[in-house]
Amino acid sequence: MADRKSVAALLLLVSVFVVSSFYASNANIEEERFATVKVLEGTVSLKDEGMRLEVDKPGREFPVTVGYTISVGEGSKGLLNYSDGTRLQLASSTELKIVLGGIKIKKGRTWMYFVKQKQKFVIQSPSAIMGVLGTTLKVDVTERATDLTVFDGRVSIKAGQNEKIVSGGGKAIASDGKIVESNALESDLKAWSGIRKNLVPAEKIQGTPTIPGLGMIPEKNGTSEKVAVKLPSQPFETAEESVAAVEVSDSKAKSTMLGDLDDDFKRSSADVELIRMHVYENRPLDSRRSALADVDGNGKVTAEDMRILEYKVSGIGDFDGDGTVDDADLSLIQDAVEYNGEVSKYDVNRDGKVNKGDLFLFRTIRKSLSKFTD
Repeated sequence: MADRKSVAALLLLVSVFVVSSFYASNANIEEERFATVKVLEGTVSLKDEGMRLEVDKPGREFPVTVGYTISVGEGSKGLLNYSDGTRLQLASSTELKIVLGGIKIKKGRTWMYFVKQKQKFVIQSPSAIMGVLGTTLKVDVTERATDLTVFDGRVSIKAGQNEKIVSGGGKAIASDGKIVESNALESDLKAWSGIRKNLVPAEKIQGTPTIPGLGMIPEKNGTSEKVAVKLPSQPFETAEESVAAVEVSDSKAKSTMLGDLDDDFKRSSADVELIRMHVYENRPLDSRRSALADVDGNGKVTAEDMRILEYKVSGIGDFDGDGTVDDADLSLIQDAVEYNGEVSKYDVNRDGKVNKGDLFLFRTIRKSLSKFTD
């Protein structure tokens, strides 16, 4: 009988130890992930079980922890500061929830700087799961798609059964279980060069964000000279600012040039940004601008239009520099693939090499690029 009591007492002691360890472990995790949210502009709302707080005073800062939902009002900005130095800037209309080991983003745009840790910080969205150790990145989330851009370091992204590793200067769009990789948009690199000043410690800011590979883009005239991507001295800090910079009054002459949404009679990264905001942030375009944004001519404005216009702005595909993409350009890239052509000129997919992948991509986008005749 005494033995049975001893065994029972031992089991009880073990149970108490296990339960205590579990709560202690979770307490440590929550302590490590302790954070505060700060109102930068407009209104930021905090919600937890049985509690809702709306703050509209810039500069106010509140502690948040696991279980809190943070919502940023339209035209507002917030800053999520973790105790380890990790910082996330939340753009207008962003909504996310803090969970153990990461965050769940329901919608919106978030710029991120992560201090390197032993365990991955997990970012979840309706269409993807991302793993981060220490890096800088931007995530745009809508109901159907997740748009990831990595500025430094590497980020894993998984959608359905597909998983990719995205390195600095690259981007990936996840939707319906698929992942499409490409280069970071020049407009995002410009925006990040300003926003990082608010997130990244000054001693850790190095150089200027560039297109991946060699950090170069081909000249528009198709020459082989490499040209560094130059960023403005006062870059856009938010998507809203970039739109404000390109919006024009009704009295200004209207362009009919395909891809010229801001009526400055040229195609630029500002036009690419307007399409991106329409696709991923549901920013409206009037019927005239929608027609100009539909560069692939399928009757809809999609991420593919954004990608093709970015190629056009960068001068990719027009290898002979005559302003059009035609059979002559096809012949040039075929020769380049066969005879190891210049990377700076014929590396269409920007992977640092000239191979059949570039020829395949050129054939894919050639028809759409040929629509640009002016």
